[in-house]
Amino acid sequence: MADLGHLLHDIVMHMDRDADARLSPLGLTLRRFVAMTVIAEHPGITSRQLAAPLGISEPAVSQALKPLAARELIYDASPQGSGRSINWQLSSEGERLFSEARDRLGNDFDDLVRRTGLNPDLLAGQLQSILNELKKPIGEK
Repeated sequence: MADLGHLLHDIVMHMDRDADARLSPLGLTLRRFVAMTVIAEHPGITSRQLAAPLGISEPAVSQALKPLAARELIYDASPQGSGRSINWQLSSEGERLFSEARDRLGNDFDDLVRRTGLNPDLLAGQLQSILNELKKPIGEK
């Protein structure tokens, strides 16, 4: 039997590659799509706030967002006089492309899980329990 940690890593690696391939025709990477997802869910989010959900440093966020800003898919919605902090928001073109990208990714993983005879909702709940445990501070584990 294979190591569970290795299997999970392999699944995520394959899912990431598949997502990148599906998003590539739109000129997006999975990381940029994730950034757009967070911005769509939290309009006005700052680069500093984006760093944690993207799992990268604040300077890396700026680099990751440059192509999205250059394509005018996101813009700085900071109120005047707010200083150097940038508050990101999807543009109307960004919203359109985000919707198209989301459609391209679809719910194929749920369908794949069903084809194996497993219940995707049950599996999602089990994985959420594992994630919750991993997120606990070291002393609480």
